[in-house]
Amino acid sequence: TPYRRLTRNIGLENYYAARGDIYFKLKDLRHALRDFSRAIKYGKCKKEMGIYYNLRGVCYHEMKHYEAALRDYDNAVKSMYGNHVAWNNRAALLVDMQLYNDAIENANNAIKLDPSYGNAYKHRGVAYHLKGEFEEAITDINRCIKLLPNYRPARLALLSIWKDIFDCVRIVNEQEAVPLELCKIVVDYTVGNGYDIDECMVNFTYC
Repeated sequence: TPYRRLTRNIGLENYYAARGDIYFKLKDLRHALRDFSRAIKYGKCKKEMGIYYNLRGVCYHEMKHYEAALRDYDNAVKSMYGNHVAWNNRAALLVDMQLYNDAIENANNAIKLDPSYGNAYKHRGVAYHLKGEFEEAITDINRCIKLLPNYRPARLALLSIWKDIFDCVRIVNEQEAVPLELCKIVVDYTVGNGYDIDECMVNFTYC
């Protein structure tokens, strides 16, 4: 049958991984998880096994099954695949688990393997932000934006950092709000042109 010829030519594990990727992009996580599990079951190449574990880990992460995701990311970084993508995904997971120091360490591993990988700077910056280390957070998010100028999540992450800084300034100076013009300057600087400034301004308390 055409199915048997296809799976024989590309390998059963690659077929399941490709179909799982389609399900994932369609937000059908249950079927994506099933297919990535089958890819792992039939996989033979150590490098490809790392890829499959990473893909299934992303699936578990999206489903908020954090412990299962962590196990799969562990397998991914231990395999021959163990590259910047798996370390970066593990860093993102650890941020969600509120293990910020571990997240920074994992992002460091990703950056060491590929210093041009912008996402790793973003996740490290978010971890620094949530630790209250604003200067390091701003530096990392700006590095991400330099590498990925149109990456909206990074610009919104930077906006969130500035919001928290402004909140601290208001508390220290016993002010109820920050001047509107200053807020607009920060929004324009961090989010840039092409974004809805009114949408972003709702994050600020201004006068």
